[in-house]
Amino acid sequence: MATRKVFRLSDSAIACIVRALQQALLTGTDSTDHFRMMRLEAMREEPDALVMTEEYLANEEDLLDRLEEEAEALAALEQPNDACILRDIADDEVLFVNGTPISGDGGKHGPN
Repeated sequence: MATRKVFRLSDSAIACIVRALQQALLTGTDSTDHFRMMRLEAMREEPDALVMTEEYLANEEDLLDRLEEEAEALAALEQPNDACILRDIADDEVLFVNGTPISGDGGKHGPN
């Protein structure tokens, strides 16, 4: 009979899961997408506990930095809370806020 390896989530992994759920709620994205991106590995100190990989943590930090920059850019525009944002998915660049172009494209990628 094959032996089964049982793991538990470390406190830091649980904290990352909670943060991912909060991000999904704040950004209006599907939480399952955040969970699918997670990568876990066994802790060196406690081999039965799972922690997030260093690569996952670095990617999450980059994502949070980009979200913060975007929030600061929107705040600088002093737009109302119901601002309509059009984003260029390929370039991950905000193009329009409330129909006003804010990029150097001259308004070629969206409504005026």
